[in-house]
Amino acid sequence: MRLVYFIILFALAAVVALTASDESKATGGDPSANSKEENKEELNEFDRQHEEAGILVLTDQNYEEVIKSYPAMLIKFYAPWCIHSREFAPEFVKAGFILKEKNSPVRLARVDASVEKKFAEKYDVKGYPTLKFFKGDLVIDYNGGKTGESVVSWIETKMKQATTAITTIKEAEEFTTADSVTLLGLFSKDNFTEMSKLLEDTAFTRLNEVPCGVTDNEELMAHYQVARDTILMFKNVDKERLSYEGPFDVDSIAAFVKANKLPLVVEFTHHSAPDIFGGDIAKHALLFVRKSQEQQFKSSFSQFRESAKSFKDRVIFIYIDVDNGDNEKILQFFGVKPSDPPSVRVIALDRNMSKFRPTFESVTTEGVTEFVQDVLDNKIDPHLASQELPDDWDKEPVKVLVRKNFDEVTMDQNKTVFVMFYAPWCDHSKELAPVWEQLAKDYAHNDTIMIAKMDSSENELPDMKVMSFPTLKLFPANSNDVIDYYGVDRKLESLKIFLDSNGKKQPGINDFKEPNEPGNNEDSDKTKDEEEKSDKTDDEGEVKSEEDTDAKQEL
Repeated sequence: MRLVYFIILFALAAVVALTASDESKATGGDPSANSKEENKEELNEFDRQHEEAGILVLTDQNYEEVIKSYPAMLIKFYAPWCIHSREFAPEFVKAGFILKEKNSPVRLARVDASVEKKFAEKYDVKGYPTLKFFKGDLVIDYNGGKTGESVVSWIETKMKQATTAITTIKEAEEFTTADSVTLLGLFSKDNFTEMSKLLEDTAFTRLNEVPCGVTDNEELMAHYQVARDTILMFKNVDKERLSYEGPFDVDSIAAFVKANKLPLVVEFTHHSAPDIFGGDIAKHALLFVRKSQEQQFKSSFSQFRESAKSFKDRVIFIYIDVDNGDNEKILQFFGVKPSDPPSVRVIALDRNMSKFRPTFESVTTEGVTEFVQDVLDNKIDPHLASQELPDDWDKEPVKVLVRKNFDEVTMDQNKTVFVMFYAPWCDHSKELAPVWEQLAKDYAHNDTIMIAKMDSSENELPDMKVMSFPTLKLFPANSNDVIDYYGVDRKLESLKIFLDSNGKKQPGINDFKEPNEPGNNEDSDKTKDEEEKSDKTDDEGEVKSEEDTDAKQEL
């Protein structure tokens, strides 16, 4: 998925959550003798557990030879100071013991990527821990669960044949109708070995969850009217069959599947989200509708689907079931009220997540087509939500901002304005609210400082996109700068340090560096940046963000 869509705002809390001894290792400081002994004992126990589980240790010098010695290997790239690496270590050890008990030919291995940098860089390791599966000359990213059992289950699945041999017409019909999308490779007997291996490699490395079949049965080729080696895609939702016409290589076949696997209109679910956002199409048309209202759903969906035919390969058409509680935050993000459906919106991911709202009320093919085309032609301005300015917006210590007064207040050169961008439904925003109130009270008598807040679920700014809640930004006096707060916590004292320094001090970040710390020279600074980013990653190496960014991560 485009894990993509959102700028992660320097959330480095995980780094400082490490113990004092970890900070010493990360910064190059000199811990006490007792700390050194404790770390040594802990490290020895860590090594002992991994060794007993049969987990190999790889280095820049030995990894190529060791990998070739086994049919398959799951390798964990980690950093000793990374809290997520530590949390995952017991489960990785458990997986090792399970594989050992099963006498599995697959081995687990680990590599300290903060030391063995050539190996890590070769396979583009960005976060810790990152897991990669090596099978023959193929390498894929691990995307399974976080428990020892789920690791083993994932490995066993990947060790199975990635393609299914099809020998009869009956088998082919059952296979190609069992899933929403399937591939069937029909190859001549002369080319079958080479072509089936190609599709096997493609399925293993790139076609996650797309069943692939292969056959050299001439009767099947005649049945599907195929006169030469080809790959067919069966899209059962749209009752469509596509024939692959491109070159026979892994990248081209994978690109064909990626571009065509979605149906004409796809329902938004957690299962479909990676396919929706993993492609190259940046404009999405969304139909908010209630599936429980059968007649209305059928009518709106039919009109919406008919319009989608005009925009294939340019816009992804998606429908969202308003009755599904999992979609509540998405409705809030798009400003869709319970009484609105059926209603349509368009979002342009390539235009700063700009949202567009039509003028029509009823969903018709003509109305949707004209609306979407106008967005593509840049004839419609993005819709920006805004509340009305309360009469008493400046009566309380925390001043209330809406879109209409935002620029006037924050651009006042005589005041430094510290703004909390929040959402009422966000738990993190709720936790920060009393601290923010106290901060405002403490600076209430300072005429040059204003503490303010803006409900970003109801107010949107044309030149500033808020990507998570709460987001804190400082607008210093006598300056046009905007400084993000990314200190390690949101405690009152930390916020005061940031504010009193006019945004120059990020608590827990600036004071994290020592004179001999990596980061005080150009080369190691890059390493430090990567380490800070890495320690914000989850067990599969995906960047973590706050739980209340769910709606924006999904859409």
